Amino acid sequence: KAKFYKDTFQIANGLYLFSNINKDTILVVNYWKKIISTTLSIKSKIYPTAAYISLGDVYIQRGENYNALKNYLLADKQLILKRNDSLYYINKLRIAIIKGRQGNNKESLKLLKKVYDYFVSKKNNIDSDEYINLLLQISSKFSSLKVYDSAYYYNKRALIYSAKLNDSVINSYITFMQGEIEFKRKKY
Repeated sequence: KAKFYKDTFQIANGLYLFSNINKDTILVVNYWKKIISTTLSIKSKIYPTAAYISLGDVYIQRGENYNALKNYLLADKQLILKRNDSLYYINKLRIAIIKGRQGNNKESLKLLKKVYDYFVSKKNNIDSDEYINLLLQISSKFSSLKVYDSAYYYNKRALIYSAKLNDSVINSYITFMQGEIEFKRKKY
């Protein structure tokens, strides 16, 4: 229907929904590329920026850090043109993750703390998964830098926050990470 009416925004939304239910990563990559090309010319604070970020996420899941970073940097360019603070900080979180994977833990941590400050300022209006991911990333970076007290602090915050969500899988993972940090702190 959106194609018939040439409603670019609704076409992008439809492609987005389809990409979420499809498990074929090659097909999903092609859908995200189609969303990007379809939305480059529309005036939207969301598209194509969110599509670049989502395509980057697909590449991260496939282990293609270079392609992921390329898409996050393209999202950054869009964010200069179309101000959207929430997407800006979500994108910075992704860039920080890549920097951490490249071994730039101090640079990654610096970005993560900026994202954290933003999330804390918007505490009633944040995505739970993104927030837990952020807390775990900060904890991981502190642990990599052997600052175990800070790693423990942020992991504990993730555990407290996740307990409210009642997600046994994430709670188990965070508890495991807590044990690993305690072991490194020699508190066993």
